[in-house]
Amino acid sequence: MIASSGRLLTLTEAAAYVQLAPKTLRNKLYAGKGPRSYHVGAGRQFRVTDLDKWIDKHAVPASR
Repeated sequence: MIASSGRLLTLTEAAAYVQLAPKTLRNKLYAGKGPRSYHVGAGRQFRVTDLDKWIDKHAVPASR
């Protein structure tokens, strides 16, 4: 998926972007452990830059 950093993604698109099931991403949001999101219209929207930051925050150091 190619998306510009300013484009807003739906929950389903954001879940695909971070390679999670939509239900898993929704559960992480409700638990306060998901990426930054915005209420726009009827549902949550996500910026690609926020998703990238969230992914980077969960980076694991390489093992030796």
